[in-house]
Amino acid sequence: MKTQRTILVFLALVGALILAGCQLPPPPVQAAPLSAEEAEAERQAIQALFDRFSTAWDQADVAAMSQTYAADGVLWDPFNQRAAGREAIARQFEATLTTILAGSHTAFTVEHVRFLKPDVAFIDATQTVSNIKGPDGAPVPDAVFHLVATVVKVGGHWRFVDVRPYVFLPLPGQ
Repeated sequence: MKTQRTILVFLALVGALILAGCQLPPPPVQAAPLSAEEAEAERQAIQALFDRFSTAWDQADVAAMSQTYAADGVLWDPFNQRAAGREAIARQFEATLTTILAGSHTAFTVEHVRFLKPDVAFIDATQTVSNIKGPDGAPVPDAVFHLVATVVKVGGHWRFVDVRPYVFLPLPGQ
């Protein structure tokens, strides 16, 4: 008797789950994919975003650098410092560009763009920071970072949403 009741309860639960599954909302409508020409034009616009950032970096214009970010953008720098929002990002760049990276130059090469939607893309890029001076003022080797970023097109302009530069580690034993 107890076994029959357990089986009935189990079957009722399975039936309820099946019915609930039938009532799931339909999946969101996917935006039409970009044509090859549209994708190339957007890739160029995204590279231009990186170029604007580089120009602002070279001029130590932290206000212009922070304007390349969405209002709610987030930066995790390679020193494990997190900044969320344009004001915090500007403060983080101000602290970096007036101390350890003062007078430095940066350049980016966009390696790969994956469009998640026509107005959202995931980016793989290489960032090279040159003209770095050590604490004694002597030049130090260029710093090369890999960078992943999510960008969004807002008001016709691409902006950084999340940016994470980092370095690849060598394989153990190499």
